[in-house]
Amino acid sequence: ASPFIDHNTIRDNGATGVYAIARSASQPVIISRNTVQGNSASGDGGGIYASGKTAAIVTQNVFCRNEGCGMSCWFENRDRIAENTFASNLDSALTVIGASQPIVERNIFFNHPRDHGALA
Repeated sequence: ASPFIDHNTIRDNGATGVYAIARSASQPVIISRNTVQGNSASGDGGGIYASGKTAAIVTQNVFCRNEGCGMSCWFENRDRIAENTFASNLDSALTVIGASQPIVERNIFFNHPRDHGALA
């Protein structure tokens, strides 16, 4: 069975709210229906830091007022990021770096001071 993080409030953590690393695509981590708020990380990170060959399903979450960004995707990330709300994160809503190719669909992005469009 796939591990999941569901219906939680993840807030005020000092080094990223959720840190996800490589996991099998056949058993992706499911992160859904959470409020991810007020988490901090210098630079990238903040709400969720997804690194490596991740294939998580990140859906129906609210990312707000995180330091750094709402979510960052590193290396060969292939997460599905859908139907989330990204609001007032202190850096950017969603940062995609390196060879990452997440599927980003049907999200709401607003009020991010360093955004260059929806993705930074």
